Order: sequence, then C-alpha cells, then structure tokens
Amino acid sequence: MMDRRLLCVVAVMSPLLWSCSDDAKPAAPSVPGADGPIDVSTLPGRITFSWGSGVWTSDATGEHRVQITDDDGFDPTYSPDGKSIVYRLLTADDDGELLSIDADGEKRNIVNDPDFSDWSPAWSPDGTMIAFSSNRLGVLGIWVMDADGSNQRFVTKSHGEYPTWSPDSQSIAYAGGSYYDIRRINVDGSGDELVSGDSAYEMGPAWSPDGQWIAFHTQADFDELEEPGMGPELEIHLIRPDGTGERRITNNHTDDSFAVWSPDGQYLMWVQHGQIVVARPDGTGLVEIGAGNFPSWVA
Repeated sequence: MMDRRLLCVVAVMSPLLWSCSDDAKPAAPSVPGADGPIDVSTLPGRITFSWGSGVWTSDATGEHRVQITDDDGFDPTYSPDGKSIVYRLLTADDDGELLSIDADGEKRNIVNDPDFSDWSPAWSPDGTMIAFSSNRLGVLGIWVMDADGSNQRFVTKSHGEYPTWSPDSQSIAYAGGSYYDIRRINVDGSGDELVSGDSAYEMGPAWSPDGQWIAFHTQADFDELEEPGMGPELEIHLIRPDGTGERRITNNHTDDSFAVWSPDGQYLMWVQHGQIVVARPDGTGLVEIGAGNFPSWVA
C-alpha cells in the first residue's frame, strides 16, 4: 500500500464508476454533468436510522419518518431486500445484543450472547450473512453469522469494529488493527490487509456498490484534537480498497461520521453533528434530510 501522503451513509419497510489518477490529489468520484444542491426528491429507496428512543425508517428523502422501536435501540442495518432490520440493543447484562425486527414488528434476539457485547451489525449484499463486532473471546473482533443467527464464527485475529461488505459478499472492510485503521479481510479470515493506516483515528468504513471505493471518517486532517475518536475533527474520506487514491470529501471542522452509499452508488449519506446529510461522492450538493444517526440505505 502506498503512503497516504503520496496519494492523491412497523410500518413501511419495503423493499459507481469513476476514475482516479495516481497524482497527489486524485479525482474524487463524481456524477458527470451534476452541479448545485441535490434534488432530494430524486433520492431512491429507504433508510433506517436511530434517533431519540429507538430505530426509525423513512424514505431516502427524509419523508415519511416512522418509529419502529421504542427501546433505545440503535446502529441498525437493513437487509438487502428491505424486509428486515437488525439493530443493537443495550441490556442490563451487557453492552449489546443484536435484535432482528421484520415487517410485522416481531423482534428476535439473533446472537443470544448475554454475557458479552455485540454490536455494529452489517448485512451482506447477498442477504445470507451478517457481520458484527463482539468481545466474547476476550478481544473485540469481527464475527460473521448466517442471517438467522446460526453458524457464528470469528473472522479477525485482532481488534475490529464496524464491518462493511464488498459487493460480492466475499470480503469485509473494518476499523481495527493495532489502533483504529481501515483494514480488509476475506470472509474466511484470510488476507487481512491494511487499507489506510494513518496514526489518527479512522472509523466507519462503507464499501461502494461498485467495489471501487471505501468511505470512512477520520481525524487525520488535524494535528490538535479535542478528543480521539470524537469531536469536530472528524471528516469523511474516500480510498480505494487497495489503499490508493485517498481523497478528503468534507472540509468543515464539523463532526462528520458513519457514511453509507446509495444503492446505485450515486450518493453518499452520513451524519453531520446529529443531522443526516446526503451529497454526491465528491462532497458537492450537500443537503440535510433530518435528524438521526447510523443510517443504512436500501433500494
């Protein structure tokens, strides 16, 4: 991997293609011919997110917000078909159980791991698996299970949080390693490699639908921090899965975090200081669509 300094986001639950040079400042993904604010009415699909006392859904436009849990659940992920949501619920016994909720409102604990903490679920694009973080072996690492909660297996050999899947459901990018770097690993545990290893805090990777980019948030743009992992120094970056072509997308000294891609790869959505925002992948056209955290987007 080349040094980064040298390189260039119940009720209604229904169901990229850019070039980048190897120059110091590579071209960011963009939508040809697009400029000005995004026309929110054209945003496709639906999102789920956490806000207030639970998990919500809405159109990707931010309209038709519906609260589907009132249990302080958060960190939700949509199934690829939009029919189910898995989210994290804090309990009296630990820091997180993973619950599934479907269109009829039925909840089910799919990890059944009350003695340890499980969080940051991510559904595989083919709908067969869910990746998540757990500390049940004494190390906080990435696990994978079948979508019904069976066949749970440990993937990483060291620290790992907030997994995101490659479009072919064969690889996972995550935040971890010796500190909080962006890494990638094959789902069978082989090929664990560094993607972005700046000494600064890096978190929340999101793999683009075409497989060409990973979005993440980082404090690498600032030398003086209010607090590692928190605060207004968090900015959104893009990087290719092989570690090349890194590009800063936001430049506002505001808390920008937990990006997700639109299902067609034309937009990025993330959380900006408690507000869900959406923009083109080069950061232009940004608009707010409403309050929330941890968005997940499906067609």
